[in-house]
Amino acid sequence: MQLDLPLPTYYAFAIHLAFTVPLLGLEVPFTKWSHLAYRPFALYFINVKRRALELEQSKQQALEEAQ
Repeated sequence: MQLDLPLPTYYAFAIHLAFTVPLLGLEVPFTKWSHLAYRPFALYFINVKRRALELEQSKQQALEEAQ
């Protein structure tokens, strides 16, 4: 059944989108989707930490060999 109310339907849809889209911006960082935002940073910092530990160990070995 068609009610022939296209303009009110468009307004209702626009209002719905006006609330829904910004809420997604709030949901992603604080909900189960947070891994989408944070996982790349976690991988980067894991690699930075690993590289720092490797450099520290190589410096430590160089100091031990110099003595």
